[in-house]
Amino acid sequence: MSSKISLPLFPLNTVLFPGQVLPLHIFEPRYRAMIDQCIDKSWPFGVALIQDGDEIGGPAVPYEVGTTARVTQVERLDDGRLNIVSIGEMRFRILTMSEAREGYLRAEVTLWPWSPSDQKMSGTLADNVRGRLRRYVDLLSQASGVQMDANDLPDEPTELACLTAIALQIEQLEKQDLLTSPSIVKLLSKEADLLRRELRMLQVILHSKGRPTNDETPLAFSTN
Repeated sequence: MSSKISLPLFPLNTVLFPGQVLPLHIFEPRYRAMIDQCIDKSWPFGVALIQDGDEIGGPAVPYEVGTTARVTQVERLDDGRLNIVSIGEMRFRILTMSEAREGYLRAEVTLWPWSPSDQKMSGTLADNVRGRLRRYVDLLSQASGVQMDANDLPDEPTELACLTAIALQIEQLEKQDLLTSPSIVKLLSKEADLLRRELRMLQVILHSKGRPTNDETPLAFSTN
């Protein structure tokens, strides 16, 4: 049975996944008040991608699905601003929203864990995604010149699916689509397709620069 809770809401131009680390610089008075309350009362807050509006200043309308976050580190500056580190915890769906006295949004939400998946199917998909993610990180390292390591990847499908969603360098709307996947099987299936596309793109970029890749996947294209 789903759980309903009330959350202070932080609409952002980013999609947060469970397990993702999110550093934030808090300077608007409404969000300083919100984060102060979260720290004092050990509240989580909700992060949701902005559908319409701006991150700073005026009102923003978020997408329906977001992720709860909990503050793990705080640095208070002399002028009242804060630097915080938070971590994503659980998905939620927004039911209703209202404006708090301090000017930030509050939302009544229902927590939305991923539906149970067939273990055999999710395990097979996880193996597929794990291999592609390793190749993807390797090609990203070659393209960027920044050393990245993807050798120690989770065995558990849900952890792997969330890590893959975090690692993918794609548009935020595509990440939002991943976040709204009803099950881990569906999420892993989408990620396998996205990794296939992104691997091809990285191969093209590296080949166009005359740089050989360590990827053994042949350069191939589809009309789909």
